[in-house]
Amino acid sequence: MGAGLRKTTPTLNPLRQSETTFLLGDARDLSALEENSIDLIITSPPYWKKIDYLHPKQIGQEATPKGYIRSLMACLKQWERVLKPHGSAFVNIADTYVNRDLAGIPERFMLAAQDHGWLIQHRIVWVKPYGIPESKPYRLANRYEFIYHLSRKREIYTNLYGYAAKFGNGFNPGNVWKLRAERSKDPHLAPFPDELVERVLTFAAPERVCPQCGKPHLPIVERTARLNPDRPQAIRAMQLFEESNLTTEHLAAIRAVGLGDAGKARKIQGDEKNAREVLRLANEAKAVLGGYFREFTFPMKAQTGWETCGCPAEPIPATILDPFAGSGTTLKVARKLGFRAIGLDLVDYSAPAHESVGSTT
Repeated sequence: MGAGLRKTTPTLNPLRQSETTFLLGDARDLSALEENSIDLIITSPPYWKKIDYLHPKQIGQEATPKGYIRSLMACLKQWERVLKPHGSAFVNIADTYVNRDLAGIPERFMLAAQDHGWLIQHRIVWVKPYGIPESKPYRLANRYEFIYHLSRKREIYTNLYGYAAKFGNGFNPGNVWKLRAERSKDPHLAPFPDELVERVLTFAAPERVCPQCGKPHLPIVERTARLNPDRPQAIRAMQLFEESNLTTEHLAAIRAVGLGDAGKARKIQGDEKNAREVLRLANEAKAVLGGYFREFTFPMKAQTGWETCGCPAEPIPATILDPFAGSGTTLKVARKLGFRAIGLDLVDYSAPAHESVGSTT
């Protein structure tokens, strides 16, 4: 995705050109949306056999799991048309019991999506510390759901640096998200929390998109000399460095050598591949820093600019779609973070409450 891109420096003021649109309609018909118009989809389809929305075109009340999955695949067919090449989709989906037997809905969905040409970029486990109480006296309460990250292309937009900086203190937070389901008057049994949407947006929604060619601007991330201030070892390492006559060239040498001169790692990584001068500087640094030299092999990173497409048009924020918008959590969070958002649903949620079906047993 980096081909033909040029670099710019980051701006101090983030783009805030957000627009929010809600449409009444069927998720299996996105003809109102233009082709290649969506950067990211975040949604949670109605769970199978959980809630009857009393609408003739609803999804979720199909007679069989296979019928339900067919309905979802019809939705994915529409997503394929509206998603941009760098775009992807995050789908929160839960399972259902039928006659004391799990239907395997998440697994069926994943395999069907792959059969229809979609790639599974991630399978995220959403752990819910306090979920809905289990009414069956013989069953363990369910405390997790899956979030599937799908794409049509192998190379898509993601910003792991920005996500790690915001949710992992600079480190990869992993694919297990411990988030409490928010309670609301929404008839959805387990509406996902604002933070879940914020995590997805931070990870996969481009902050800057060219309105001319449709390509996202990519963050340029480079190593710095800074260490993690939350690590006592890192604080001590910086103190030793600042009290010494070591230079930034010494730190660069440490990073070049890495842990290759530590114990058995010497035989594996092969220090002989490094230039003699680099080794000399690294050894000088190690003599001063002792075991703390290892801290400098993992410096913190920082965004230093953007790789752009080269078009003269001013960039705009990504456009987010939730084809099962419900009460609008995705739209609300997207707007708050400055993105454009489109929501679609069959139901006007200011209407009377819907009928909850629940598990068949």
